[in-house]
This record gives sequence, C-alpha cells and structure tokens, in this order.
Amino acid sequence: MKKLTIAFLAVLSAIVLASCASEPTALEKALSDSVVAGNPGLEKVEISSVVLRDSVCVRQELARRVRLFETKLSAEKKRNSTPKQIAAVQHVSDILEALQEYSLRMESSSDSTIYYIYDFEVAGKMSDGAAVPRTEMSATVDCSGNVLRLFTPGSNVYSGMGIALPGYRELLESLHASE
Repeated sequence: MKKLTIAFLAVLSAIVLASCASEPTALEKALSDSVVAGNPGLEKVEISSVVLRDSVCVRQELARRVRLFETKLSAEKKRNSTPKQIAAVQHVSDILEALQEYSLRMESSSDSTIYYIYDFEVAGKMSDGAAVPRTEMSATVDCSGNVLRLFTPGSNVYSGMGIALPGYRELLESLHASE
C-alpha cells in the first residue's frame, strides 16, 4: 500500500510539473505575439524570466505628462518670438490647461493602475533557421493584458505612455483639430 501511495504521488507530481511547464501564461503569449508581430521573419519565440518591474497609476502618468509639457513650454518660450513660436507656446499652454482639467475629471480614479512594466528574456528562430540569441526586453502591458509597447534595454519605458490614459489620445486630437 505504501509503494502504491508513493507511486501515485510521483505520477501526480510529474503530471502537475509537466502541465505547469508546457503551457505559456496569457502574459507570455501576449509578449510572444507582440515580439513576432514586430519582427518579420521570426518564426518561433521563447519567452522566459518574466518579472514585474513597475505598475503605473493614473496620477503618476498624468504627473509625467504634465512635467513633459512644462519642460516643452519652457523650451518654446526661450526661442525667438516668431508667429510660429508664439503659436507653439500657445498650443503647449492649451495642452497643459487641458491636462489640468483632465486631472480633475480623473481624480476619483487617480490611484487606478493603468499599465504594468515587465522585464523578460526572449530567444527565437528565424524562418530561414537562424537562431536569435537570448535578448533582454521590456514591455508595457495594460490591465487587460494587451502589450502596448516593447522596449530594448536602455530605452525609456515611460516614453509615449500617455496612450494608456483613458481619453488622453482624444484630448490631444481635439486640441490639434482646433488649431
């Protein structure tokens, strides 16, 4: 009886370990799909060592956006006072004002997470059989598990992430349309 119990536990352990190791997680699948989509000719991809680096909430991303446009406004003000420069200063001022209004509208969800940053390793195989060596990458992933952007080491993973803010793209488009 003791041998049967040990054999049963060994088989059960092997099944559990095999099932855990063989199926990629939804996140690994999304990362893999994004890497393949961005690299024509890449046939097979293996994602490993996925580690959560950061989670970003509405408040943090809005503060980053405001700092970005304040820096841009300061730079625009230092240039010559041509009609084009005056229009650029006004445009950036309008964006900052719109961001302040947006911030007030989003106040109730300011601590809501809008995206995550993951670091991972990827290796693969090209369709011609050439091996792709293991490479470190980072990705921003929204709360639904969709990969927003992929980054190579040394890249600013926060760059361009205003797109994760609900309604941010539409806000900028409406300001560009009113020019």
